[in-house]
Amino acid sequence: MIHIRRLFSSAVLPWKFSNSKAYELPLANGELNVELLKEKDSFLYVYDEILKSYENQDIGWLEDVMEPNLFKKLQSGMQEIKANEKKIQIINEKESTDVTYHNAVCLVGVNIDRSKNKIETNPVENTFNYGRVPNLLLYGPDGSIILRVSALYASKKKLALFDKSNNLIEGDNNDDIEYHKFQFEKMVQYKFMIRDFLKFINWNILEGKDPFEDSEWIITDIDDSLDGNPILVSARKKS
Repeated sequence: MIHIRRLFSSAVLPWKFSNSKAYELPLANGELNVELLKEKDSFLYVYDEILKSYENQDIGWLEDVMEPNLFKKLQSGMQEIKANEKKIQIINEKESTDVTYHNAVCLVGVNIDRSKNKIETNPVENTFNYGRVPNLLLYGPDGSIILRVSALYASKKKLALFDKSNNLIEGDNNDDIEYHKFQFEKMVQYKFMIRDFLKFINWNILEGKDPFEDSEWIITDIDDSLDGNPILVSARKKS
């Protein structure tokens, strides 16, 4: 069995098999946490769909919900698994999952798609307080704001990797809880036109509509497989 496990490196996939250690991150602040809890079913749905897509090696839909760097790593890993006649299976499929929200930050002046960020860009990062974005007047006439949140999942429902003879290669076929970290981001672009300006003013001061409300969450990293998927090319590790 030891020899079999050495035939495959789990680093090819954005997934940490057999991760029994919980992540330690600061919780999202109270107001934001309340808002995220309203989306709990959606976050749990994403976890389930990720597992199903990995098991079925059907990742087409993930291209729409993953940042391009993360999807590229996933695609490459799946190609290697298929080429070596391995298979991924969901373990304890009927078990429930819990999710909590952590490490919420706001990034100003950058795009979720890392390829669109210039090396000389100097993004501003702030701890995110719900209802209070940075003073946009300090950052130029137009741009973008990213809300980043880490969703930490705890579940007996997990993934394991087997070879074509059904020998376990990675993961555990047991009832132990595993922990997984999905980094989510959503972005809103703004221009200092009267409409957009009033939208942010209403949110900040009058507590009106959340400017992120109409934005879709994008997964930008899973289990730190991309070391957080740095927002700038210059900050990434050289392969």
